[in-house]
Amino acid sequence: MKTDELIALYAIYQSEWEYRDQTIWNIMKMMITIEIAIIAVPFVYGELLQQYEKWLFLFPVLAMIINGIFIYVLFRALKRFRAIADTITKVNNKLREDYQKSSFTEKTKVSLFSFIIIAVGITFVFISISEVIVLKLM
Repeated sequence: MKTDELIALYAIYQSEWEYRDQTIWNIMKMMITIEIAIIAVPFVYGELLQQYEKWLFLFPVLAMIINGIFIYVLFRALKRFRAIADTITKVNNKLREDYQKSSFTEKTKVSLFSFIIIAVGITFVFISISEVIVLKLM
């Protein structure tokens, strides 16, 4: 491929990488917001829900199920994100040295980002489990 074709290809993949990055962060924000809302319902509306006390444990269980779905969706998005980053690195390596971008290789290391997603997911699972225990003791 010619240099100008490689630069155009690099730009296309760069914009795709930015889109995927934004999508992953939007999924994270949505996940955290929905899970906090579901986990908080029994505490915020506890007095109104006292007549359904036997069913209050379903809120944290629902949060755990939604957490599992979100983690699956995030890992699928991260898999695509990583593939795009690898492609950008390959295209970057095919460019002449004076056209290569050395700063992008740092952006492609998403293993720390994967760890953060796993940690957040596990945290919400433990919060949900502890809430089930607390609600069972009430």
